[in-house]
Amino acid sequence: MPRKRTNKQQSQQTVDDNIPPGFTLRHTLRGHTGVIFRIAWSPDGRVLASGSEDNTIRLWDGQTGKPLHTLEGHSISVESVAWSPSGKVLASGSEDNTIRLWNGQTGQPLGIFKGLTDRVNCVAWSPDGGVLASGSFDPLIRLWDVRTWQLLRTFEGHSDSVNSVAWSPDGKVLASGSFDNTIRLWDGQTGQALRTLEGHSGAVFSVAWLPDGKVLASASEDNTIRFWDGQTGQALRTLEGHTSSVQSLSFSWDGRLLASKGDNTVRIWHTDRWEEVCLLYTSPSPRDRQK
Repeated sequence: MPRKRTNKQQSQQTVDDNIPPGFTLRHTLRGHTGVIFRIAWSPDGRVLASGSEDNTIRLWDGQTGKPLHTLEGHSISVESVAWSPSGKVLASGSEDNTIRLWNGQTGQPLGIFKGLTDRVNCVAWSPDGGVLASGSFDPLIRLWDVRTWQLLRTFEGHSDSVNSVAWSPDGKVLASGSFDNTIRLWDGQTGQALRTLEGHSGAVFSVAWLPDGKVLASASEDNTIRFWDGQTGQALRTLEGHTSSVQSLSFSWDGRLLASKGDNTVRIWHTDRWEEVCLLYTSPSPRDRQK
C-alpha cells in the first residue's frame, strides 16, 4: 500500500508542479528547525544568509546549495540579516534586543550592539558601509557607527513597530515602513523627518528603492504594492495581484524586474510595463498551515 505523503512532501510537490517555463528549481536548502524570517544574498551572489526562528543564521553556498556555516549567539529568533556592501560582514537583528556582526567568510562573531529596548525587526547598511540602520518594535529607528560601535542618532516618529528600513542608493535618505500603515523618509545625515507617505490601509512590511533612487516601493498587509516618487513622496501607482499580505520586495540589480512575496507565491513584475510576468508558488510556512 502506498505510503501517505507528509505535508512537507505535498507542499514540495505543489512547488515542483507549478514551476513556469524558463525557470528551474536549482536547490532546496534544508537545515533550519524553525520559520525563516529573512534571507539575503552577499553582494557577489556567492553566499546566501538566512535568519530563523531557531535562533540561528545559516550561510549557504549559492552555487551548490550546501551549508557553509551555522552562526550561533542569538538567544531568540533572528528577525533580519543584511550584508555589508563589501560582503565581508553580515549583520543580524534579533528578538533578543541585540544586533550582532559576523565575519562573512568564517562565520565568526565580531561584536554586539547593545542598549536596545525592544526586539530588532530590520537592519540595513548605508551604501558606504559605515553606518547600520535598525528598526525596532519600540518603535524607533537607530543609526549605529560600525567603526566605533556607538549609537549615532535615533529617529522618532512612527507610532508602531518599524518593520523595514532601506537606504537610498546615494545614502542621503532612509526609508522606513511600519505597522502604523505609513512610510517615512528621513534625512540620513541629520535625522530630520522629510515626508510621511500615506495610502496603505494596512501595515507596511517592506520598502525597497529602485537602483536609480528615484522611486520607492512598499509592500503591505493590504495585499498591494505601491510606488512613490522618492523626492516628492507623491503616490505613483499601485500593483494588485497578491491575495493576502505582501511581506517582502526586491528589485533586480538593473531595476527592470521586481520580485514580491506573499500568499505563498513569489510574483515577478516588469517595471517598464508594471505588469506581472511570472508567478512562482512556494511552500506555506508552518504558521500559514496553522491558520
